[in-house]
Amino acid sequence: MSDEHDYAMSTPTLMIGLGGLGCSIVQSVYADLPQGHRVYTRAHVMDTDVAELKDARYNELHNNGWHTQTSPNLTVQECIQRLKLGASVTHWFPPIGLGSLGHKLMPKGAAQVRAVSRLALLDTINSDRVVALNRNIDSL
Repeated sequence: MSDEHDYAMSTPTLMIGLGGLGCSIVQSVYADLPQGHRVYTRAHVMDTDVAELKDARYNELHNNGWHTQTSPNLTVQECIQRLKLGASVTHWFPPIGLGSLGHKLMPKGAAQVRAVSRLALLDTINSDRVVALNRNIDSL
């Protein structure tokens, strides 16, 4: 946005970007907000891919603590084993076994595999990695 509008924005707004594309959109929209509108706006990005979140375009969000890496530093199989007692996550995956997917390191991203994204989000909810998002909500 290059032009400031005459209206006042006073409604607290939280934009959450999920995954690579969602993060990119939220970052772009936030970057285009006029400074006066940022007082009531927070942007938070969440992704399994640690490399995506380290991209320079997210520096402002990263510096404000407005990001969450949703993947633990585990393989898919290790994460399933860690959560097995608290959730029926094994039903999200093929019954014939995980194959090479079980050895995939989660911080490398879910790569459009929804079961891996869902697993990462469940692990994030059950960890302290949601603290940054909660702080962002509380700040509004």
